[in-house]
Amino acid sequence: MKRIYAIWLLILLLIIPAFAGDLKTAAEKADFKAITSNEELVNYLIDLQQTTDNMKIKFFGSSASGQQMPMVILAKPPVYSPWEAYFQGKVIFLIDAQVHGNEPAGCEASLILMRKIAGGDLSYLLDKMVIIIVPRLNPDGAEAFRRHNSLNYDMNRDYMKIDSPEIKAFLSEVLNKYHPHVVIDAHEAGSRAYDFLLESCLHPNAPGNLSRIGEKEFLAAIKTALEEKGYKPFWYFKFVSKNKPEEGIKRGSFQSTTNRNYSGLQNSISFLFESTTFPGRSDLGKRVNCHLIAMTAALKYAYEHNEEVLKAVNEARIQAYAGKAGDKIALREKRVASPEPVEYLIYEIREVKDPQTGRIKLERTEKVVKVKGTAFDLLVPTLVTERPYGYILPPYMRKIAEILKIHGISVERLARPANLSVESFIVEEAKTKKKVEEGHFKVCIKVRKQKETRLFEDGSFYISLAQPSANLAISLLEPEAENSLLSVNYFDSFLEKGARLPVYRIVEKPNISTVLE
Repeated sequence: MKRIYAIWLLILLLIIPAFAGDLKTAAEKADFKAITSNEELVNYLIDLQQTTDNMKIKFFGSSASGQQMPMVILAKPPVYSPWEAYFQGKVIFLIDAQVHGNEPAGCEASLILMRKIAGGDLSYLLDKMVIIIVPRLNPDGAEAFRRHNSLNYDMNRDYMKIDSPEIKAFLSEVLNKYHPHVVIDAHEAGSRAYDFLLESCLHPNAPGNLSRIGEKEFLAAIKTALEEKGYKPFWYFKFVSKNKPEEGIKRGSFQSTTNRNYSGLQNSISFLFESTTFPGRSDLGKRVNCHLIAMTAALKYAYEHNEEVLKAVNEARIQAYAGKAGDKIALREKRVASPEPVEYLIYEIREVKDPQTGRIKLERTEKVVKVKGTAFDLLVPTLVTERPYGYILPPYMRKIAEILKIHGISVERLARPANLSVESFIVEEAKTKKKVEEGHFKVCIKVRKQKETRLFEDGSFYISLAQPSANLAISLLEPEAENSLLSVNYFDSFLEKGARLPVYRIVEKPNISTVLE
């Protein structure tokens, strides 16, 4: 009898921790003096999954060095596939973190967050949401504690050109398969006298109402939550002059190569989160806590305004589908200064003498001061075009068609030859940078449009803009767009002056027979 009792006691001791909610990450166990390794991360996810019926793990791809990349789907009832997520009719909320390997706070926060959702005080969120978390997008970079992946790509500049296997898998298996209503991209920054920086989508062609909801409503709630805990939030910015921070600040990029702007073009309410640290300071626990507060506040806002979020995103997707030919589309933008200066906090900079060289150098102190400077926070289009009905590519441009499909863009093929009224792009000037940038010699091109009627053979690729991803398709296919496929060398064989590019704008509603690619 005693032996049976001992066996049952041993079994209880083994299984109780799995149901006691006391799982801890490796970073928590080390009091945030260490970072959770890739192996520890996977083991933590597997242990956490054993505590709940509402969590599923999927390895959606592999890094350049072959490390598995997990995603976690938290849902009640559990979700096994994208269509099941849509079927529940809830807000689909995506959080991804550590696309830069040396920015671990968002990842660590997301691991704690999923524990609170799986069986803790945030489990009620699953009544109105399906929550997807990709805790570590760059396992190779995390392992080496470096920004780039093992192929030396800055993966948060890869959302259009998709050179890295990590971003390719993320787009094809997560972002463009689950179509989240809300997206958070978690990062870290240094040298700002704030605890947390926030930004929503800034791309001019993203749905304006979603950017408004993100900027005016979500971010206001998140800032309030951080301030209530004693933290100082501010919108994301960079200094006009690093050594003279009092001269002014500029808002984040409007480039579609970054997650928040790319997700905005895909009709999501999207955000950049950046916890900050003073150079050389070890404060991982504080940074993790800031992310956890901000992520929780965003989730709670989406929960409390569930119907509003669903309605706004669904309407934006319908509007993108129903956009009219002739609507103005921005291809390039620039930042300009607001008429009034803005107050912001900076670390004071002082002059010190280098004891070895005797030269005077600038040194940032930990003293925080308030200054007033110029804010370059207004975006003005510098190049616009009119929206066509769609685009058409010759059959030999299959590589472009395959890239578009990874981006979630629907591609069709002509089932029969067709005469179409199109605008051709004729090269007037093409400049290629001499320095490699993210694996490419960037191209800046100037074209003129030539209206003509051309015969396109069967098998030509047709990209209709009557689809939710229309704004992204425009950014990829318009050759003069800031981050087009042409700008990253996909059309280098056609850059001679006077050459016709093998992509055409359809300017009259086509009467064609097509099949889905």
